Amino acid sequence: MILDFSILDTRATIHGETGTFICDLVVQILAYLTDAERKKNLEAQKMGIVAKKERGEWEEYGRPRLISRECFANEYQKVKKNQMTEKELQEKLGISMSTFRRYKKEMLAG
Repeated sequence: MILDFSILDTRATIHGETGTFICDLVVQILAYLTDAERKKNLEAQKMGIVAKKERGEWEEYGRPRLISRECFANEYQKVKKNQMTEKELQEKLGISMSTFRRYKKEMLAG
């Protein structure tokens, strides 16, 4: 975008000190506008999260689980009974080992 304005093209020094000053000034203004827009977006996001929490919709937000907690707990009983290893269960469920560990940790926590 900046290169679309010939006066802001810092590769060429045809405008001398005045050109450099104008270029620096415009870049600072654009940086300020970008920062202000980012702050506005973050505030809107924060307000949206608060509103979702107040409506009780926050727990449903985000990526859905691959399998339910109940299903995982039922399947994990096979590991406890030594009918299969954690690795075999992880492959059977079709989830990554990190997801398996997270589900296990959640299950054991409560």
